[in-house]
Order: sequence, then structure tokens, then C-alpha cells
Amino acid sequence: MLKRTIILATTLFLASLFFQLEAAPNKNQPNLSLDLTFKKEGSATLFTATKGTVAQINEALEYTFQKGSSLTSPSFDNSRNGIYNPTLEIRNTMFFIMENRSSAKKLKLSFITADDKVYDDLKSKTFNIQSNSPKSAYYFNLSNNPKAKGRLMGLRIEPLDGSGKIIIDRITFEQETKLEPFAGEITACRASNKNITVKGHITPEYQNKFSRIAIYETSMLLKTDDISQMSKLYETPITSEFIITKIPIQKGKTTRLSSQFLAVVEDNNGNSVKIAPRFYIENWRDFENNPYSFRLPKRTVSVLDYGAKGDGFTDDTDAIQAAINDVSAKGGGHVVLRSDNSFYGKRYIATNIMMKSNVDLHLEKGAILWQSQDEGNYKYKPAYGHEGVIPGINWTHNMHVSNLPLIQCKEIENVKITGPGKIRSADVESTDEQFAEGDYRRYCNDRIHVIPIGMWKVKNIEVSDVELVRTNNYHTAFYGCENIFIGN
Repeated sequence: MLKRTIILATTLFLASLFFQLEAAPNKNQPNLSLDLTFKKEGSATLFTATKGTVAQINEALEYTFQKGSSLTSPSFDNSRNGIYNPTLEIRNTMFFIMENRSSAKKLKLSFITADDKVYDDLKSKTFNIQSNSPKSAYYFNLSNNPKAKGRLMGLRIEPLDGSGKIIIDRITFEQETKLEPFAGEITACRASNKNITVKGHITPEYQNKFSRIAIYETSMLLKTDDISQMSKLYETPITSEFIITKIPIQKGKTTRLSSQFLAVVEDNNGNSVKIAPRFYIENWRDFENNPYSFRLPKRTVSVLDYGAKGDGFTDDTDAIQAAINDVSAKGGGHVVLRSDNSFYGKRYIATNIMMKSNVDLHLEKGAILWQSQDEGNYKYKPAYGHEGVIPGINWTHNMHVSNLPLIQCKEIENVKITGPGKIRSADVESTDEQFAEGDYRRYCNDRIHVIPIGMWKVKNIEVSDVELVRTNNYHTAFYGCENIFIGN
């Protein structure tokens, strides 16, 4: 009896202590009320408006304003796992999904950081927005603002020369292509059995500032374009048009077919400017023989004809699936994700696409299949984090046992996934401090891990020319498959 009394008293004491700790404010506790998807009640009204009002309506922030108004966020300090105060050098773009029911055609976006907590013009940038327009995706890219460094601590928007309403559906922080000047263009990179030929041109403003053109070799392992960490392959005096033909294709006993190249203009003072982004050898197929090659019918359809939007926020899963099902049922062919040649690409949001036999899923250049970040789009309850737990079973990662691949193939044949478009994972920046630096679970808690391409018992496969962008786990999985060709 005495033992039970002691246990009960100890339990009550610990429970009392727990509730006291819960009730006591702690500035180190994460701010759980912050929610930039505005699904949590009251999350929108944490924002404040001058010459305007803020309300939360239908899981969105409704901002009504007059001329001269501004909308300021709460502090993002101590957001859960840091998902709302990312590192701006990496998460260089504030991605807004919003509806502009106003006459404003420009929007000024300002930000504060952990090291500079005062809003000013230096930490701001003005963007064009569509007046009186429906819900749209906006990429507010700050990569060319020198003050966009360190941890984000807050943001402010100011519609310029207009009045009305802006309805913000969500705000996320994305890693997008940096805005930077280029000195020209690379128009071709092709190889023969002996040499690589690079063609391009230099714009006039750089021809007098620099003295030579240089070609460097690197790989995707080098995250930055620091030429001091690359190998210089060739240099030549600068000209407006250039053709470089003396780069050997052999690199010791291997070829340079998998190398990345960077072309720059240089001067004698150590200055350089990139001519264009990194590039590869284009005609890689001239050096590869696919022993499992197969042909599909010429039938070609666009997913846009089946209701897909490609607008960066609409869930296009069902539309893409309908196109695949239809083409396969008619004997096979090509299902195309069209591009629009925009800077950020035409983005198709999806959760799980189930491929069918005799279908090529083709992503045009500039088309992006983007894993949805919205849990509500998934037809199953997705699991967050790295680990799933099944007692007695090893390697029960959520990507294998809980979540479905973005593109999935199961017990079918004659399947192609082709580019040059991109397959992009959802990769929210998240750091769980309870895990040590270097622990693979440290960055996982807020991610829905899915395998971009996952196949099971599939025969005759080609995956070629696609680019996988920021995969949040293993890039591909081929289990029990036969006759697999993967190129470029």
C-alpha cells in the first residue's frame, strides 16, 4: 500500500510540474501559432496592417487596403523547426499564392533578418503583380539583393498606387535559380570520338571589359560556381562569336560525358563573369547503345487537354492520371507536360502518378512536375519525417513504407519518363534541434519524403534527359525490374 501511495504521489507531482512548465512562458519554445498556410485559426490575424485591415477567411489571409498601406508579419523568430525563418542565401525566393482583387500593379516586399531587424529600402525589392487578377503564383526572388543574407525574421508588403484586397493563400520559402548577369550564351556543346566542341557568343558590353574566354570542368558535387575549385580545360582570346574545338573528350580512362562545364569571361585582374549556366554534352546518345530500346505509338496528348493547369498551386494529379489512363487504354503513346518558356517554368503540382503500360511521360524543357507541399492534396494521410516504425522490420523509412512515389510504376511494361523537364521534390527548410548535427533525421520532421521515381516489377524502362531537383531522399528505386536504361 505504501509503495502504491509513493508512486501515486510521485506521478501527481510530476504531472503538476509538467502543467506548470507548460503554463510558464519560455522564449525558447517554438511559436506554434505561426502558420503561413493560414489553416490554423488566428494565424492570419498575427499580421498587422496600416491603412487597412486583416482577416482570416476560408484558410487564407484577407488584406483590405487603401493607398499608402502596408501589411507586416509577426516575428518569425522561434518558428517551429525554423521553417519560417530560413537562411536567405539558400531560400532566396518568397513564394506567394495570392489573389489580387485590387488596382495595384506593383508590390514592394521588405524583410528583416536576425542581424538587421529594421525595415528599410535597402532590404526591399519591388515586383510587378497582376491587377484585378485570379489566384496566381508569385515568385518574389531576392537573390540579387545583397542584404538578403542570414535568417529571415519577418516580411512586409506594400501595394503601390492602388487599393482593394489581396487574398494570400500561402507563403513558402523556396530555393530558385539565382538572378545574375550572364556575359553571353552557350548555343551548343557536342562531342566527337576525340574532342568536345563548344559554341557561343559574348554580348557587346562584356567584349571590351574582358580579355579571354575560359571553359572549366566541374560536377554537381560542387554546389557553388567557384572557378577556383574547378579544372580549367581551355582558354582563348575573347571574340563576339566563338567555337572551341580542342577539349579532349577523354579524361584519363573515362570520358567527360557526365561532366558539367562552365564557361566564363576573364580579365587579367582575377575578375570573371559566367557566360551562361553550367551545361553538359548534348549528343550523349551518340555514345550510348540502349540494348532494351522499344518504340511506342506516335499518339501524343497534352495533360492540359485533360484539365491540368500547370499554375504552380492547383493539384494536377487527377488530370495527369486521366491522360495516362486514356493513352494506355488506346494502345499507348506520349503524355506531355507542356512548357510556357517562362523563367520559373510551368509547374504541375502532383502527389502520386501511377504509370501505365506503353506510355511515355514527357516533360518539355521548362515543364516541372512538383511534389505537392499541401497535405490536403494527398489521397492518403502522408507521413512526415524520416522514420516509419514497424516492430521487427529494418529500414522502415517513410519514403518506403508510408508514402507513395511521385511517379510510380507497378507490374507494367514499356514505360518511359523523358525530359528535358524537371521533377522537383518538396523540400521545406526544417531543423529539429533535438537531433545532433549530422544526424540524418535533423532536417526531416516537416518533410513528406517521397521517391521521385519508384518502380516495382516493371519490364522495359527508359528514364532519360530528366533533371531531379532537390530530391528529399533516394532519387530512384527499381525493385524486381528488368531491362532498365537510364541516360543523362
